[in-house]
Amino acid sequence: MVLQSADTIFVNGRVYVRYTRGSAYAEFAEDRKGTLEPGKLADLVIFHEDLFKMEPKKVLTTPVDLTMVGGRVVFERAAGTP
Repeated sequence: MVLQSADTIFVNGRVYVRYTRGSAYAEFAEDRKGTLEPGKLADLVIFHEDLFKMEPKKVLTTPVDLTMVGGRVVFERAAGTP
């Protein structure tokens, strides 16, 4: 997802649902992806802070702690790294 504006991410979490569950539904793949459930593909990012509790523009500079693609960890920030 390419952000045109950090402000567009926050609409009570609805944008997240559209990019996850909605995208899977649109390509008839909701049985394989779109939600975090056992047996489904897992592409996810864990941020260092809660995105819903910060100013929208801060999202663009918030460190990523972990990234998973297809259920496999592809990035993990070293402990103690800012």
